[in-house]
Order: sequence, then C-alpha cells, then structure tokens
Amino acid sequence: MTEEFLRVFRHPPEGFGVMPTGGVPLWVGGNSVKAQRRAALLGDGWHPLWIPADDYAKARELILRTRAEAGLSTEFTFSYSCSGVSLLESDPGNWPEPRERAPLGTEFSYSPAGIADSDNRPRFVGTPDQVINDLRLIAEAGVDHVALRFGSMDIAPLEQFAREVIPAFVGDAASSQ
Repeated sequence: MTEEFLRVFRHPPEGFGVMPTGGVPLWVGGNSVKAQRRAALLGDGWHPLWIPADDYAKARELILRTRAEAGLSTEFTFSYSCSGVSLLESDPGNWPEPRERAPLGTEFSYSPAGIADSDNRPRFVGTPDQVINDLRLIAEAGVDHVALRFGSMDIAPLEQFAREVIPAFVGDAASSQ
C-alpha cells in the first residue's frame, strides 16, 4: 500500500494535483531492507529512525546500488532521525543496557531499539564532545541531513546545542561544497 501511495502521489490521477505544481521531495522512512529499496526506487531521500552508523553506511550503499541499477540519477538526500538528544555536564558512567524494541502491536512498535556506544551510553546523549563524536559517526556513514529530538519545549537545550555542538560542524558544511 505504501508503494502504491508513493506512485499515486508522484503521478496523481487526472483531475488531482499535488501542491506545489513542481512536486515535493519525497523522503521515504523505514529501517528495513524493503523500506530502503522503496526509498531508492520511489523516493527523493531516505529518512530512517536511529540505526547504528555501520548499518546506515551499508544501507546507503544498497540504496545507491539499487538506484544505479534502475538508472536513477536524480538528486537523493540521505537523512537520519536521531533518538533523544541530551547534553550533559559530565558522563555519569554506569549506563543501563540500551532500550529494547517495543513489543509488536504496541503504540511504538515501529520504533527500533535504542543504540549505544561500547559503554552502553545512548547515542546522542552525553557531553558535548560525546554528542559531537556521535554526529561525526553518522556523517562518516554518509548522512546529509539530521533530525534531532530534544523531547522538551524548553529552549535552553536548543541554545546549549547551538553553542556547544553546532560550531564543531560549521566548517564541515562549507568544506564539503
């Protein structure tokens, strides 16, 4: 059904249109191989929920190979949806085991298990330097765009992120163009 929806959205039936008339970029989500192939063939980008950087890099290769085999050479964005982002003053250590995937049939069963470093520290949670390193890992895996989740309506965590993390990447964007 998802694939049919994407096809119809891309080429609406007579009498229907998509605003704006030039179309909109379609970023296809999903972590499974089937979702990756769907993104490659029917999308303008791939936007999975948090997965380890190594798995992301492998999926990116599959998507690029699938697009090349299908003769698709249009612009394609590789996006990434982070799990919760939180900057800490110091690493508390003694991290619990990563959160398991929610059981099938529950409200968040689509959500993958939590990802963590070798000390069980959740990725994107930690000191500014740790979060910078986590973001660099996914950048090295080929991510073009990152969606962050702060889980708060408070502006202070966003301001801290802007002050302590973003400057580490300001030169990166300019040097890649």
